[in-house]
Amino acid sequence: MTAFEPLAKIGKKGGHKFSVSCVEWYSQDNGMFMTGSFDKTLKVWDANRLEVAYSFKFGNPLYCLSVSPASSVHSFIAGGCDNPIVRLCDLVSGSSAHTLVGHKGSVWAIKWSPVNEHLLATGSTDQSIRLWDVRKPGWLMAFDQFDTVSNPKDHMSTAQTFSTKKLNSSTTVPIAHNGAVTALCFTPCGRYLLSTSNDGRMRLWNVITGKNTLVHYPDTVNKCSKGNQIAVSHDGNVVYHPNGNDIAAYDVHHGRIIKNMVGHYSGVNCCIFHPRDNELYSGASDHQIFVWTSRRVHDSLRRSEDGHKEQYMDKDNWSD
Repeated sequence: MTAFEPLAKIGKKGGHKFSVSCVEWYSQDNGMFMTGSFDKTLKVWDANRLEVAYSFKFGNPLYCLSVSPASSVHSFIAGGCDNPIVRLCDLVSGSSAHTLVGHKGSVWAIKWSPVNEHLLATGSTDQSIRLWDVRKPGWLMAFDQFDTVSNPKDHMSTAQTFSTKKLNSSTTVPIAHNGAVTALCFTPCGRYLLSTSNDGRMRLWNVITGKNTLVHYPDTVNKCSKGNQIAVSHDGNVVYHPNGNDIAAYDVHHGRIIKNMVGHYSGVNCCIFHPRDNELYSGASDHQIFVWTSRRVHDSLRRSEDGHKEQYMDKDNWSD
């Protein structure tokens, strides 16, 4: 195992006053990154100078943030905090007046669609997951773990009904989990959304129909008292789920366990997949970041002793 020293460090004097809860690169420019903190601020940083370029005040501890990887029209940073209201911070105007109202609990998970820059998914301690089109008032859809609506057409009309009645306290919004939603992650194609909760379940949703696909992921462990982070491989076939001190790799569409990755000494809080290098990065409460690499060889060619070419593929052998 190789240990690396940080290239740079920002202390409390130039950074946040309290714990940093979330970090993300700006998708359109690697010269900027964003951080959210329990000091109730979201900061945008110049990555070259390590100086604050923008600072947005939220009024509540920040739990999560997300930047659209497909954005070409807007420059919104979506932030979820210890408040039911989701706020959109605009890098162009420097304002954060745009809000999404609907949740009834703190927002622990938030994620933009990778293919639709206007589509945003949010998960809350109110056990619901909502899909928003940030150009329109209200939410598009609230996912239902029991699929009580009979068909996709009815589901969409019901979602629109929820949107028009969002201010009516008598409206019952479907719940996606039996606990707080801790993480959300789209598949790269944008058709599916994965969610986790401290009810110990991970679910796969069809974003087009709003249906629970009913894929069963066995032996998932999640007792988080805050948001965490899951990751999906670049081909959308494998999801990496923090399972206590370990990371479980599941087949997205069939639910079977592919690999249980062991290495951390304490609870894993987050993981992210690097599509170009085929690497997984994980962070845990043991104060360490691990890089997991796969020795998979795709459609490689080698020569046998008699000089003929033959194809081979190594088994997926993850290591730290």
